Amino acid sequence: MKYEEFVEGTEYESDERVVSLGEMLAFAELYDRQAIHVGASAQRPVADGPVADRPAADRCAPVIASGYLGLAVTWQLWLDIGVFGEDAVAGVALEHARWVRPMEPGVRVRARVRVTRTWVSSKGKGMVQLQLHLVDGADELLSFETVAVMARRADG
Repeated sequence: MKYEEFVEGTEYESDERVVSLGEMLAFAELYDRQAIHVGASAQRPVADGPVADRPAADRCAPVIASGYLGLAVTWQLWLDIGVFGEDAVAGVALEHARWVRPMEPGVRVRARVRVTRTWVSSKGKGMVQLQLHLVDGADELLSFETVAVMARRADG
């Protein structure tokens, strides 16, 4: 989608996907080796699924996803919607990232994306600001961030 086609206030919603324990651990091993993310403090195996569905003795989730995995998953879900197609030129900013709730193994997530601002830069580049929310299957907000992306203009 070209810059000129983006309309402030337009909202998009992605399909849902599951974030598995294996994906969480693999990401953490590579990029965020904190004990809460790699399971180093866990004394027993962790099953996928919400903490509330586990027996009382297992309700302390020994592993939660890295917040950075949440950002990456949100971006992947946004790209999968296909709005940009071949017209995204470059990401130029990531602002206001917040992690509201932990992402647990086996959680079902989807992205909600809103076009919050469009403008032409001083160099004539089309800029699109997006607010991205990652929500779980119960519609609870897990994280959000604001990004700015340069989008190809209709005139080249």
